[in-house]
Amino acid sequence: MLTRTEALAVVARIIADMNAQRPDDQVVICEEHTVERDHVIAFSYQTKRYVETGNARHACYGNGPIIVNRRTGAVAVCGTNRSARENIDDHERRAAAGDW
Repeated sequence: MLTRTEALAVVARIIADMNAQRPDDQVVICEEHTVERDHVIAFSYQTKRYVETGNARHACYGNGPIIVNRRTGAVAVCGTNRSARENIDDHERRAAAGDW
C-alpha cells in the first residue's frame, strides 16, 4: 500500500508535467484538501496565483481531484462531470473491489 508521501510523489510528477505545458500559469497541490481513504488518496490542485491571491479570476476551473490507488499506484485525473466526493467514492469502491 502506498503511503501518503509516496502517492504525493506520484501526483507531483503529474503536476510537473502539467506545469511543463503551461509555464505562465503554474498549478500546485493543495495538500490541505487531501482526502485519504483505505484504498485511495485524492489530491486537489489549483493555480499558484489563485492560492497566493484568493482571486477567483486566477482559479483553474474544470479540474477535479487526482486520485491514486494505494495498492496499484494507478492514477485518475478527474474532471468536474461529477462532484469530487462522487469521484472519490467511486474510485474507492472500485479499488476495494480490485476493479481499478
